[in-house]
This record gives sequence, structure tokens and C-alpha cells, in this order.
Amino acid sequence: MSNFFNCPNCGAEVTAGSKACPECGADDQTGWSEFTYMDTISTPDENEYLDILHNEFAENKRSNKSWIVTTGLLLLLVIIVLVLNGLF
Repeated sequence: MSNFFNCPNCGAEVTAGSKACPECGADDQTGWSEFTYMDTISTPDENEYLDILHNEFAENKRSNKSWIVTTGLLLLLVIIVLVLNGLF
């Protein structure tokens, strides 16, 4: 059995049997207990998950196309101006 373990709060090496982490002060009540290990993790319910999935990965194809068309027209305009001025 090891004489040390890593603090689940900050990752510092802690001597086995210690009452608190010497680096961050975490103890059995704030971060070492099995009962508090997953307290800070929250997962969305199914409806929230679908909303998050849609918002993050849904593509707005109209705005993507308008951006491409606008950029293309601006580049074409710049080339025409350069050609008419004899710089291209």
C-alpha cells in the first residue's frame, strides 16, 4: 500500500492518513469523501441535452452562404477596381 495519494481537489501529493491537503486544504468533508466525489458534476436532462446539442451543432446554412457570397462579391469588386486602374 502506498504512503501517498493525490489530492482529488488540486492533485498535490498527500501523505496517507493526513487530515487535510497541505496545498489546498481539502479534507474528507470537502473533497476526499466518497459521498462528495461527484457532487459538483451535473448533467442535463434529456430535453436540455437535445437543446444544447441543437444549439451547438446545428448549422445555419443561410448565414454561411450569405457570408461566402458577400466575401466573393467584395473580392470580385476589388479585382475589377485593380484591373481598371491598371494595377493588376
